[in-house]
Amino acid sequence: MIERVHAYDPTADEALLNRAYVYAMRMHGSQTRASGDPYYAHPIEVAGILTEYRLDTATIVTALLHDVIEDTPVTKEEISKLFGEEIAELVEGVTKLSKLELQAEHARQAENLRKFILAISKDVRVLLVKLADRLHNMRTLHFIKSQAKRERIARETRDIYAPLARNIGCHRICTELEELSFEHTNPVARTAIIRRLDTLRAEQGGRWPWSARRSRPVWNLRAYRPECLAARSRPIRSGASCSASRSASRRCPTSTPSG
Repeated sequence: MIERVHAYDPTADEALLNRAYVYAMRMHGSQTRASGDPYYAHPIEVAGILTEYRLDTATIVTALLHDVIEDTPVTKEEISKLFGEEIAELVEGVTKLSKLELQAEHARQAENLRKFILAISKDVRVLLVKLADRLHNMRTLHFIKSQAKRERIARETRDIYAPLARNIGCHRICTELEELSFEHTNPVARTAIIRRLDTLRAEQGGRWPWSARRSRPVWNLRAYRPECLAARSRPIRSGASCSASRSASRRCPTSTPSG
């Protein structure tokens, strides 16, 4: 992960990243996820997603620490003492957003909640960490045994987090969140679409004609191709967003859907 950060930000504080990595592992300890993996694997994956967007060191450290206040005895004051006030504020901001998820589903109105999340997020980096957190959770949603819970989380992602990602210009995250949500909310339709796309591709000799490419659905079943990552020269810092990566992503060839 440090090599990926240094690839776009040679001035990144390697010692700070290492301290955050070790601290997250130590604090989460023996906690595990539904998949059976150690819990600390989750913040590491979230940080890895954010390196694709070339985020600054403070944001990567926040990703590594984003669950320690919520899931461990750690306090904001301790984070501030060890990692600085900026990172403590970011971690606390992500924690506040996570607490909103604990509200009863019937008490939510998606549009109002999206506006509220945007309003209380003083720093766009808080939203970016939260979106990366939700993305990794959606990638591993199939490990949750309860179908009702999977569908609830998928609907919440579709109605709240995917639109939030679109609103701040993170279209690749939005697309993958929509795809993963669709997989859990309507698996029968998704299977039918995949079969139809495979049939069309086979009829065209494995290639898409121009008319078919233009009429394809919005979901892309091969999201996150490495060559589609934004070619930014500097890390994104406070006040920036993912929208700056769109010009690079437009130049990337679209991948062919596949089952």
